[in-house]
Amino acid sequence: MEKSTKKYNNNVHLHGFVNGVRMNGTDSGKTAINLDVCTLESYRDKEGKPQNKRTYHDVVMYTDDKKLVKTYEKLAAACEKNRENKDVKDFKPEIHSVSLDGILVSKKDNNFQVLVGSDKIQLDVKQADREVRNRAEIVGNIASINVYPDKNFATASIANHYRPEGAKESIDTFVPIRISGDRKFSQPTFEALKKGELEVGDFIRVRGQIHNNNFEGENGTRYGMAIDVTSSELIYKKGAKQEQKAEAKKGQKTEKKPAQKAAPAQKATPKRKPAMKMG
Repeated sequence: MEKSTKKYNNNVHLHGFVNGVRMNGTDSGKTAINLDVCTLESYRDKEGKPQNKRTYHDVVMYTDDKKLVKTYEKLAAACEKNRENKDVKDFKPEIHSVSLDGILVSKKDNNFQVLVGSDKIQLDVKQADREVRNRAEIVGNIASINVYPDKNFATASIANHYRPEGAKESIDTFVPIRISGDRKFSQPTFEALKKGELEVGDFIRVRGQIHNNNFEGENGTRYGMAIDVTSSELIYKKGAKQEQKAEAKKGQKTEKKPAQKAAPAQKATPKRKPAMKMG
């Protein structure tokens, strides 16, 4: 499955495997279905050795479709059975693939998850020809930048603004991104950040792959996500859009109605004297 959600300026496409399912009711009466989705990428390291990279995604869907809820209840049971028997000899786990399109949304723990509509997710579908397993495209303002020239590496965050259909206010999602100066496709973006050609406030589009960004902190392991950028595009510089609007407004000429010409003065017509009667 390969569906487009470009109208959101916030697009995620995943093709992977379901490792777990959690289900909860909501105040609206809908069921929240959380999927633990694993995507697998194959690549070669600097020495040319084949490597596999696994990324675990938190996917959430809301539905009031009872038939759909039953489908995912069965899937949850299968995943639980797999977990309970993972060390049992000769046990054959029940594998389920998933293909979906969604958007990134913020979570309360400063992390984010993939929000997907029930019509944009399919179970047990084969990977399509040239279908990317893990892809993200985000449009927004650069909120922060950190460049590490000695490591040939940079990090930043993008503030994406998304307004759900029917909502009065937009939802801001701050997405962490990572940019390597050692990789062919991300090097131009790194150089632009390093030279200051890209600055905080600039409105840009970035494309890349979502990966886990876990690290050890003072309070233990912190679990996060980040987009490893493969390409970027500057849409407009900070303040440029407002300046363009101001210039456009300034340049607008008020249309004036052409002055109406005064009607030509009419000459007075002398009154004729009445003809004199004869006789």
